[in-house]
Amino acid sequence: MMLHFEDLQIGDHWLSLPRRLVREDVIDFAELTGDHDDLHSETSKKLDSPFGRPVVHGLLGLSI
Repeated sequence: MMLHFEDLQIGDHWLSLPRRLVREDVIDFAELTGDHDDLHSETSKKLDSPFGRPVVHGLLGLSI
């Protein structure tokens, strides 16, 4: 069912299916946005990063 802004009412809510982000999602998002910071790539494993692994772009998570 297609919703339009005027169809929404305060208190409306819905659930979406969970989705696991994979490496290809991060690569595709970096290509789309031009954000190729090392923090989001495999080279982040070699950086002195507290995360110890690549980090998904915040806006990628927000957009999904």
